[in-house]
Amino acid sequence: MKPIRRIQRFFRRHSRPVQLFLLVLAVFAVYANGFNHAFQLDDYDYIVNNSRIQSLKNIPAFFTDPQTLSSDPRHADYRPLLQVSYALNYRLSGLDMWSWHLVQILLHGVVLLALYSFVSLLLTVFYRARKTGSIPFFVALVFAIHPLHSGVINYLSARSSLLTAAFLLPSLVLYMRKGLDDSSAIPGLAWLLYTLALFTKVEAVGALAVYYLWEFSQALNDDGPGYRFKINRSASGESATSFADRQIPGAEGKEGNALLFFAGLAKKTWPFLLSTAIYFAIRLVVIQEYMVEMRNGLNLSWLDYFSTQITAWWYYVINWFSPLSLVADHGAYPVYRSPLDWPVLLSLAGWIVVLGLALSFSGKRRFFLFVSVSALALISPTSSIFPLSEMVNEHRPYLPLALLSTTWLIPFLLRAKRRTKSLHVSRYLLWTGFALFLVILFCLTRQRNTVFHTDESYWRDVVEKAPACRSLANYGLVFLNQGRYEEALDYYLKSLEHCDSYYITHINLGIIYDQLGDDSRARHHYDLAVANDLLTGEGLRFRANYFLSREAYAEAIGDLTAALSLVLEPYSIYRDLAAAYAALGDAQQSFEYTRLCHRLDPQRIRFEIPALSNGFWRSPENYQAGIDYYQRIDQLLPDEWWVQENINRLSALKASRERTAVEP
Repeated sequence: MKPIRRIQRFFRRHSRPVQLFLLVLAVFAVYANGFNHAFQLDDYDYIVNNSRIQSLKNIPAFFTDPQTLSSDPRHADYRPLLQVSYALNYRLSGLDMWSWHLVQILLHGVVLLALYSFVSLLLTVFYRARKTGSIPFFVALVFAIHPLHSGVINYLSARSSLLTAAFLLPSLVLYMRKGLDDSSAIPGLAWLLYTLALFTKVEAVGALAVYYLWEFSQALNDDGPGYRFKINRSASGESATSFADRQIPGAEGKEGNALLFFAGLAKKTWPFLLSTAIYFAIRLVVIQEYMVEMRNGLNLSWLDYFSTQITAWWYYVINWFSPLSLVADHGAYPVYRSPLDWPVLLSLAGWIVVLGLALSFSGKRRFFLFVSVSALALISPTSSIFPLSEMVNEHRPYLPLALLSTTWLIPFLLRAKRRTKSLHVSRYLLWTGFALFLVILFCLTRQRNTVFHTDESYWRDVVEKAPACRSLANYGLVFLNQGRYEEALDYYLKSLEHCDSYYITHINLGIIYDQLGDDSRARHHYDLAVANDLLTGEGLRFRANYFLSREAYAEAIGDLTAALSLVLEPYSIYRDLAAAYAALGDAQQSFEYTRLCHRLDPQRIRFEIPALSNGFWRSPENYQAGIDYYQRIDQLLPDEWWVQENINRLSALKASRERTAVEP
């Protein structure tokens, strides 16, 4: 018995370090099977195909050019610190997945440690708990292993939400902790972390409301520190409310009132407001109106979008309690175009009830109001102020649900910890059920991680749960890359049934019909791709490749030239233009576009020059142009033996042809 007692004493004395160690251990254990998963969806545009993150020299451009965020112009946005994290990650391991996944896990760990402190503060302030015990640990543990966060950890583009949360939640904890004493000074680190969050993702602006809500919750908290309301009875018996003056900045010695309270609040939070103003001033300058329109991507009014988001909030909450049908790319979520649609009205009624319940709680349960409204404030920017093309997103509610989950986990755990004889049996039942719940969450998350292992597993999971235009097209791409054209065709035709204007579907149908030898259908779908793609230039680029394969060089040059004004990564366009002009025997134009390729990627173009210059070898009329081309290349790439070798070979072919021409 003595060893057991010693162990118990050790855990009591060192409970917090042990709990934090177990939390970190749980995070690595649950996500250990994801270190070799594939890049998915937007990862290719943000990371794999984005040459700007491949050099730390581009970091200053991240703060001035929103188009450096992605190789796809539709994703242009101002998230400079997110890009800095990508660039540092790329410097560490290139595109090797291990370091990318490790950083995701570490950021998740930062958030859950901040959540641990956040729950401790809630218990101290609203429940007057002298010792918080194991409650913060279990709340953070649920957050650490919940399958709803698998998409945030495994989907690298979701680092925007992850990194924002890693800045915001510690900032909130520092702000709350500072407010518990009599000092009105704002913690500088809390302000700095908020500013960093803003420059990671614009949705961080919702945290302003949380800082204010904390101040108001303290003002309404009769027995706690901070601002307080006091009730004075007038002669007529009616109550009159005023603010206590004990801790109102600038109100010492005066009777507190609402005006002084708000003046003190402004004085206390002015650094946050200044950072917000500076950020939005920069954002207004660097982000053009057409970029905002491209990110929206849907013909929706603000009211339509917000109506849909009212239902989406319930979708997120339901997924927390029943994470069995999580969808990584839910393009099939219904869009409600009227606030009078029945699902919208029903969802609105539900949120009104939730608000009413939060307001009805008093005393130590007043934290319901603070936490629930804070969660809605954090998710509101992406749900109303900044409409996005996706109606729901698996990583969007990451931080809001971390806060909101405390409103049911804390009361449950407090009930389970009560030590009364009448609740003896129920306590064991509660803890048994909770332990089973934790085991299930752990297993579900491990299983959910496997969805991200390959492109095929990822899109198969999405198509099985929520087939939509984009998911069917991407699942078809898996078979197209494997040369299984008939299977790919089936999924692309299904994608077309969901949306006949999706240009990517038409591009890939053009490729499939081209491979199957159906030239008329291939051309038809390439034309439709060009007609529907007004932003990226991809339709033009693929149709140009179709023209090149049929030696229609003039048409190819026309499409490639038009695509140049749309694409952000022009290397492949320059290369194809160089090849087209080589086939036409235009040495000067071919060299000019080769030189532009060399300016963008000097190493890559060295290996691609032989292929793009094939046109000079195909026709005897182009031999002299080929000689001129390689003589220019010799000046661009001096001391390359193969350049002079090609000049000699072309000269020999030309001389041989001339001798043949003069022979009788």
